[in-house]
Amino acid sequence: RLSVNQDEADRTSERIKFVFEKKVADGEVISGSCPLGYMIEGKKLVLDPEMSHIAKAAFDVYIKARSRMAVVRHIRNVYGYEINYNTVYSMLSNTMYYGSYRGNNKYCEPLISKTQFDKAQDIMKKNYIKRTPSGRIYLFSGLLKCGTCGRALSGTFSKNPRDPEGGYYYYRCGSAVRNLDCDNRKRVP
Repeated sequence: RLSVNQDEADRTSERIKFVFEKKVADGEVISGSCPLGYMIEGKKLVLDPEMSHIAKAAFDVYIKARSRMAVVRHIRNVYGYEINYNTVYSMLSNTMYYGSYRGNNKYCEPLISKTQFDKAQDIMKKNYIKRTPSGRIYLFSGLLKCGTCGRALSGTFSKNPRDPEGGYYYYRCGSAVRNLDCDNRKRVP
């Protein structure tokens, strides 16, 4: 009886998957939410005439200033629209802005060109700084290499038992610590 139920659940799942694939191929919206600058009209995603200029400005400002915070400030100061720093990241990463979604390159009307989107992606990759749970930024993570195995060194912290407020910040070979497949146990301050 359990295998019959499992089989029915698998078939239902496959049917739903095919329905969604068909809707995306036809350019139909499969959820009720849409990115800033778009609206749903007749099951399709269309440009919102009142908000699309704000979304377009986000890309233009980011490519020029190379800063998400500059986008947040610009949109707040020029348009009076409050936008979150993380929302800007989501916008800049959303392929719908150049008309593509789940492999359908004609899913909706593009707000920007694919070239503009790719330029924003390149800038985001160059601007990426990994943050740690402590909030400390290790600027040289990924740049410093282990002299033994050649892998990237990662930043870390250990507390100083004699000074509860302070500690030691250093870089080390993650392979030596996690995987134990490197002999380099040295720490670089």
